[in-house]
Amino acid sequence: MLLACRCLYNVVDILPPTARIIVGHGGLSVLCANLLNIEYIDVAELTVSTIELISEDQPVQVLKAGGLQAILTFLDFFQISVQRQAANAAALMLQAVTPPDVFEQHVKPVLPTLAQLLQHSDPQVLHSICECWRRVIDGCIAAHERPKEEPSNLGSLVSRFAAEASLRVKLRFSFWSI
Repeated sequence: MLLACRCLYNVVDILPPTARIIVGHGGLSVLCANLLNIEYIDVAELTVSTIELISEDQPVQVLKAGGLQAILTFLDFFQISVQRQAANAAALMLQAVTPPDVFEQHVKPVLPTLAQLLQHSDPQVLHSICECWRRVIDGCIAAHERPKEEPSNLGSLVSRFAAEASLRVKLRFSFWSI
């Protein structure tokens, strides 16, 4: 298992687009399950590193696979360097504004854990956790400010976007003809 984790880590480290392949073939669920059922600490530490790398390229997919819960559950059992990687991965997962259903299912359950981590003694871990909170708050503000579109208004929404796209194309071509 350790060798497989090392291979995944090295492949994603050397060739970051392979993170999409791992995500597409269900590798994230295996990595997250590996963190939730720790058998070997060295495999778990390497799994944290791998999830951090994948989070740089595919943060929302890692979040949807349960990566935030998995990476924060046993954070205290790891060495401080791995705790820093885990906290950074958590901040990466929360960088995109997530839809309300993703927030309810994957972010809201770990808010108590994130609150406890605000008392962490390491400044780098604390910085990443504060970054997590900033991104959660930014996501909530963005979701609150976002206009609510009804499914019945979907046609008008599509036509509005089509009209805007058409206008952009016309402006672009009129600029080049000058």
